[in-house]
Amino acid sequence: MMVAVAVVAICFWAGTTFWPTSRVLAAARQSVPGIVVRSIYPETFNEAPAWVVCGIDPDATVWVLDISESGEVLMKEAVAHGPSR
Repeated sequence: MMVAVAVVAICFWAGTTFWPTSRVLAAARQSVPGIVVRSIYPETFNEAPAWVVCGIDPDATVWVLDISESGEVLMKEAVAHGPSR
């Protein structure tokens, strides 16, 4: 029984630590309409936990966003632009 409780506690901790909240994804989609998220990974931004969200918008512009756990966009940067039309 004690082992099962420990396993559940570790899985819960890992699930909340290593996966972004829905607020992070909603903030990315609100900040860059139509973004297709390519990768998300955790980082520390000004000594606070945050997430780096990389994605591409419908105009083929590649975006990198730093988003806090609460869903605040800390940094938004276009790092590559698609072809001119």
